[in-house]
Amino acid sequence: MRPSERDGFDVILDTDGFLWGWGSVPPSWVGGDARKPEDFTTPVRLPGENWSAFSMSWDQLAALKEDGSLWRFSIPRNDRSIASRPTRLGHRKDWIAIYQEQSSLFALARDGTLCRFGRPRSDWRRELLAPVHRITWSANVLDGQK
Repeated sequence: MRPSERDGFDVILDTDGFLWGWGSVPPSWVGGDARKPEDFTTPVRLPGENWSAFSMSWDQLAALKEDGSLWRFSIPRNDRSIASRPTRLGHRKDWIAIYQEQSSLFALARDGTLCRFGRPRSDWRRELLAPVHRITWSANVLDGQK
């Protein structure tokens, strides 16, 4: 599969459902010593298994598992050594597509629900202030077809 480039490292999803990274992968993602950043010249396996899709931006990596669950890896801007292990977002298991853009994650569920997870943007006046791991807005894209 095609790798996704991020500032300093790349990620690829293999046909067995594993994510691999190389370059300046955050040490906490590969079980390394967070105080010793390392530049991987060969791919190293990232946490988790049974991944089916992923999307990256400059400070986030989001991924879907084969069971339809949605996960996010965070990448702090100032200190890569404290990057988080994957965190599950919500309890749904019917996500079918994701798109990561800057600090916002857009996820589409099988029933047509489109959700946005992320920090509110100052230019979106109607957004509610919500933690990063909560949905900040939701709409059903199939409602217009009924």
